[in-house]
Amino acid sequence: MTLQVVPGQTLTVTSSSQTQIEDKLNKEEPFGISGIAAGDFLNVEGFVDGAGNFIATQIEREEPDDFVLRGPVDVPPTAGSTVAGILSILGVEIATGGATDFEDASDEDIDSTDFFLAVRDGDLVEYTDYNEEGSPADGVADEVEFED
Repeated sequence: MTLQVVPGQTLTVTSSSQTQIEDKLNKEEPFGISGIAAGDFLNVEGFVDGAGNFIATQIEREEPDDFVLRGPVDVPPTAGSTVAGILSILGVEIATGGATDFEDASDEDIDSTDFFLAVRDGDLVEYTDYNEEGSPADGVADEVEFED
């Protein structure tokens, strides 16, 4: 299945008979892949296999929340500045802007220049795009941080 992660950016997710699928939104039982509809908000957890495929271990349909993508940076990011830059997580390009908060692995604030100078291919990074009333997710990172 292909999921929209940020506007205009998708991630292909592979599921198997071992993938746990749950409907936390409507409590629909039984619930499976065929019950997922366009526009559903999903929480998907999984891993990247040796061939680079994202394999879902758990898929949950939930109330809309922040857009979060955590994974290895799989393409070297563009040069950054204190204003903006682009990086890629699991093949999804993430745009940053002047309002993006950057954090190191200790949750300490850093500027984008320090972030882009430090990040390396394969580093674990989390992107968050807040989905708040009056300020819906727009595809530009509100927060980007290194993860342990």
